[in-house]
Amino acid sequence: MGEGGGQAIAAALRENHTLTELDLWINSLGEGGGQAIAAALRENHTLAELDLEHNNLGEGGGQAIAAALRENHTLTELDLIDNLLGEGGESVVLQSWGTSVDGAWKPAEAVRDPRGPIWPSDLNPRIPA
Repeated sequence: MGEGGGQAIAAALRENHTLTELDLWINSLGEGGGQAIAAALRENHTLAELDLEHNNLGEGGGQAIAAALRENHTLTELDLIDNLLGEGGESVVLQSWGTSVDGAWKPAEAVRDPRGPIWPSDLNPRIPA
């Protein structure tokens, strides 16, 4: 799908008022696609579950998602596994969710709840818990 596809999905999310779940697993959205999806999350008030696993969102995408999460109050499940968020992207995601990191590890297939606990290994499996 790539960044262009991510931007198209983001445009649709801004206008959609019925979709509650979206799975974008392994679509190579990249940083630009992640930033576009993040911008759409600020305007979308129906999406509850979003899977962005394995999309190489990068640090910029992670920071954009984190900023959007501060404004979006409908998203309850988010998967950001294997997105190369970097330390800067991971830290702002953790801060935006207001959660603590206690070193525990959860399996990669577990669904993330941004209003509940999240661990560094959930964001980037290459970082030891």
